Amino acid sequence: MPYHNSDLEFETLISQLSSHCQSALGKSQCSNLQPLADLAAIKKSQTLISEIQEQLLQGVDYDFSGLTNLVPLFEDSRNSLFGFEEFAAVYANNLISEQILSHPEIWDDYPETAKYIKKLTSFASLNARF
Repeated sequence: MPYHNSDLEFETLISQLSSHCQSALGKSQCSNLQPLADLAAIKKSQTLISEIQEQLLQGVDYDFSGLTNLVPLFEDSRNSLFGFEEFAAVYANNLISEQILSHPEIWDDYPETAKYIKKLTSFASLNARF
């Protein structure tokens, strides 16, 4: 018998999960979550969540409260100039990346998490582009 989201009280779960998010970006991403139907995606997600829970138990914790969505800044940036607020958002996001990247030995034990960590860019890499 197929279940409907209301049967699983999905909206209640999302509300509870969202209340634990540190940043507005996290809350926004959380509100867009949908149940997974693909078995492979479910298993991958469960592995990632297990890794994150283990990291928290091991004391690996970062402050994501300053994280913001930078996508709108770069959607049509051909002729754009960044003001202080935009630059501050980029800088704050990169500080969080730098904190996470400063402990590469942690991620060896967490392969699913490492896939996301590899997408981060350090200050040194950004500076090398200029």
